[in-house]
Amino acid sequence: MRSITTNKKLAALWVASFLFSAPAWSSEWDLYGFGGTHAYLDVITASYGDIVGPLFDTESDDGSEGAERADRDRLTGQWTLGVGAQRTVYEVGPHLSFGVSGEAGVSYARYSMPDGAGVFVEPITIKSTSLFAAGRAFGEIERGAVSVQAGLGLLASQSYETFTLGSWNIKERQFSTKPFGYVRGAFSVSKHATIAIEATRRASQTMASLRLEIRR
Repeated sequence: MRSITTNKKLAALWVASFLFSAPAWSSEWDLYGFGGTHAYLDVITASYGDIVGPLFDTESDDGSEGAERADRDRLTGQWTLGVGAQRTVYEVGPHLSFGVSGEAGVSYARYSMPDGAGVFVEPITIKSTSLFAAGRAFGEIERGAVSVQAGLGLLASQSYETFTLGSWNIKERQFSTKPFGYVRGAFSVSKHATIAIEATRRASQTMASLRLEIRR
């Protein structure tokens, strides 16, 4: 089994998440919980080809057959739950501000390939559970109940995957750290509840996620 993580790295991940969220109990930090779709799924799926290797090589597929297979592949389940803390560092005016935030949580995703992939024609199922912590620096424009936020961040993720390929079961663990950029739009439906959609860019991949945030 390939493993690129250690207990020390995992401990450091959760120490970082504590440091992110602990200051939120002070009056200068805004604490929130959130739930939604998998915000960092692309970080996990980017390495699937490396893990499974030639089984995902589609060069042996006829073009039309490969396209039909891809059409039947689908994400059959995904969710994220976590906590976060946000603080405004500098206000330019009544609508523009700059700040920092941190989040920590757990995510789950299940991906199905009913017709296999590449030379492997048996059904393939991938299940992934990941622990993550992310820190961000951002600028935000807010008018009434609507806000737009953009910034840069750093993600640390420890994931656990189970690959089911026919009668084979392969278990993997991955630890990764990735810088990212993001743009987020949010609408406050009440004093304590916010709906947000976010587009995150890491390396050459873009991922969109939807979430509900509950603030104290």
